[in-house]
Amino acid sequence: MLLLHENDLAALYIADLAAELRRRGWTVIPGPSAYEDPIADQLPDTLFNGQGRVAALAEAQGMPHPELVNVAEDEAWLEAHFEAQGVFGPVPE
Repeated sequence: MLLLHENDLAALYIADLAAELRRRGWTVIPGPSAYEDPIADQLPDTLFNGQGRVAALAEAQGMPHPELVNVAEDEAWLEAHFEAQGVFGPVPE
């Protein structure tokens, strides 16, 4: 199940996204069919749910958190990256 934000940009490129996913070997199925997959019945025994069901299942099986969370979600990493890019440099007068 792929969750997309409902906005004009997502709507504009949804066909391109579906085509690219198919090109990469994904199969696009109706939403209700996704819930017929056995993974939908698995309830991982973890509080690590912020990354979604698959990550929670992986964490419950022992996969370390750093392998489940993208570095770009780390506040310190983001601050250093923004600083290196000059995103929040001095405001012009």
